[in-house]
This record gives sequence, structure tokens and C-alpha cells, in this order.
Amino acid sequence: QLSGGTALPAPTDDPLASQDALVVAGNCLLAVNAGSNTVSSFRINSARDISLVETVDSGGEIPVSIAVNEDLVYVLNVGGVGSIAAFSLFHFNCKLTSIGDPIELSQTFDSASGPPSLPFFPASPAQIGFTPENNLLVTIKANGAQDGDGSFPSNGSLNVYKLDKNGLTSAKDLTQTEVPNNSIPFSFAFDDEGQLLVAEAFGAAGVPNVEAGGSVSLYNDLDSFIPTIESEVTTTEVTTCWVRYNQKKACAFTTNNGGGSISSMKVRDGKLHLVEDVAAQLDTPIDFDFSSDYEFLYALSTGHLLSDDLALRQPAIFVYKVSSDCGLEKIQEITEGIPSEADRELNSLGVVNGVVGLAIF
Repeated sequence: QLSGGTALPAPTDDPLASQDALVVAGNCLLAVNAGSNTVSSFRINSARDISLVETVDSGGEIPVSIAVNEDLVYVLNVGGVGSIAAFSLFHFNCKLTSIGDPIELSQTFDSASGPPSLPFFPASPAQIGFTPENNLLVTIKANGAQDGDGSFPSNGSLNVYKLDKNGLTSAKDLTQTEVPNNSIPFSFAFDDEGQLLVAEAFGAAGVPNVEAGGSVSLYNDLDSFIPTIESEVTTTEVTTCWVRYNQKKACAFTTNNGGGSISSMKVRDGKLHLVEDVAAQLDTPIDFDFSSDYEFLYALSTGHLLSDDLALRQPAIFVYKVSSDCGLEKIQEITEGIPSEADRELNSLGVVNGVVGLAIF
């Protein structure tokens, strides 16, 4: 367990509704602290020795996602109107220095009273990351809808920011592409050809048809800042939120929180093809990642739906061997060092904050 920030009252199954809350950058580990509006940096001394270096202001409210490109770091904040903030990372000591001014995302509100105390997580921004062209991409699940009333008044979007030679950007450098049908674009990854894979939580059917299955869309022409859909795969699984691409196997995988499963797809001839709706089953999965050689997949399960007994709600890390045909073979289930819900304190909402974030080094 790492320290350096404050916990945030949030949904137990999916506390931050984001991807890349915890990332590795060389010998440094970076983590968001959503409850204290900070980012902590750690030095990786060995596989069993990680030391806190410092905790810095995130440049906004409720940080949920981190992007790293060599010594350039961007943090996505989803509180208030939302923002992105840039930092320099010094790899020799893992210290962070803020550069430039934060850029507001201009998320709107339905209420005249202004921003709510917490974001409406089904609509808030979900991930920040660098494109193959060294620009910046942010997924917005739904533009607006920040009051938490369950409404989705507008579609989500893919926001591409052009970076200058110093790695900085501005609101005027934004190109925004709307994602139709309230499909809720959540996370993204890139394949070997630089094509963009976007996990859409509620699929092509969109809200309110949430039982119709999630989807993954493959976009091209991102270098023109106006991505277009090349192909799309819809699965039988619901709340398809997290996507990763295995460049060694040319396979894409998603974790489906509501479906309790992992889906597999193959990228072939520039198109996306469904392999298995259910390549593996596990309880309410969230973040996942691959080993450095891409031979193994590690998925974080919240364990939240296993039982009404808090002592039996045990988060776990599931380990799978990845085959060349995108199959998954479970080889291990890790619970050591991960406390059950009974071992953690209730938050201000009277529930246990869920686990979040997975990084491999």
C-alpha cells in the first residue's frame, strides 16, 4: 500500500472512472490522489522497495489519469469544469515540476448553483494520453451532464491537443471530435499502425440501452486531428470501460465491469475483429495491463459483488497467459497484500472506497 494522498468518497466498483491513475515512467511511479487534488511520485528501488519522493498539486481538482512521454507528464483533473496540467519529470530523482498554466476543459453544468462537490463520473473525462504523433488526447464520456442527475444531454468526444516544441498546448490548439449515440467513450490505446482503439462503455446503442453491450471502435486519420471510425466491434458484455493493445500478439482486450469479464479482439488488415465476447470471467474487473514482454495480462478485480459479507469482498489481481490467437489462460489469482472491504474504513458515504490503479514494472 502506498501513501501520499487522501481517499475520495466514490463508487466502490469504479472509484475514479478512469484509466491510468497509476503509471510507471522508467524508475519512477506516479499516482493520482483524487481526494487531496495531488499527484505523488515514488522511486522504484526494486521489485519490493518503493519509496515516496514527493507529493505535488495536480493543477486542478480530482485528478484521475496521468500521461507520460519521456520527461513530459500531463495530469487530467475532472473536478469543477475539468482541466489538464503539464509537468516536467526528472528521472534521476523522480521529482515533478509544474510547467505552463492548467487548461480548462470547460465541462458544463445543468445547475445554476455551479459545479457539484463531486463529478458525475459516468460523464466525466476518463483518460489522458499521448498520441503516436506526440500530441495529447483526452476522452470525454459526455460533454456536460455534471450534475449527477443521470442525464446525458450531449455526446462524448475525443479531444486532441496539438503540442508545441516545449510540450505545451492551449485551448485554441484543441480539435474536438464528437462520438455519436451517447456511447460513452472511456479509455483508449493505439495499435502498431498508430490506429486508435476506443472502448465505449455502452456501445453503439448508447444510453439508455446499457444492456445492449459495450463496443470498441478503431479510428484512423488521427494525425489529421479529425479521427474517423474505420471499424467497430460490439460485444455482449456491458460497461466496456478499459482497453489495452498487445503489440506482440496484435490483440486488443477490454475489461467489462458490469459483465464481469474480459473480451478479446484481433487487429488484422487494418480492421478490428471480435475473437471472444468472454475470454475470461472475473468479478467486476477494472484496470489491467501487460507484462513488459506482452506474454501475460494482469487484471484488477474489485471483488465487490462476491458477497454481502464485507469480509468476503476480496479484491484480487488475476494473471493470464496470452496466446497468439488472443486467448487467455488463467494461471494465478493474487490476494496477498490487498485488504478485503472488511479491513478498510467506511468513507463519508458509508461505503468502502474501492481499489483502483494497476501498473506493471
